[in-house]
Amino acid sequence: MLLAGLAEKADSDGCNAFPSRRTLARIALCDVKTVQRRLAALVEQGVIALGDQDTARYIPKQARPKVYDLQIPA
Repeated sequence: MLLAGLAEKADSDGCNAFPSRRTLARIALCDVKTVQRRLAALVEQGVIALGDQDTARYIPKQARPKVYDLQIPA
């Protein structure tokens, strides 16, 4: 569900997904800490990667989520 939540918020090419951890927790029906652990695992597995962090620059720094890109084969 977490990956589906990221995909839902990403651009059509799978890039620039930056929903908040709270939003992802609501989508995946889990705790925010679980979201953090699972995002780290998805990065480690190569399913997602950190994207262009400037995409979310308009959000205040203290509230800015990380930007992820889904690693979809071309």
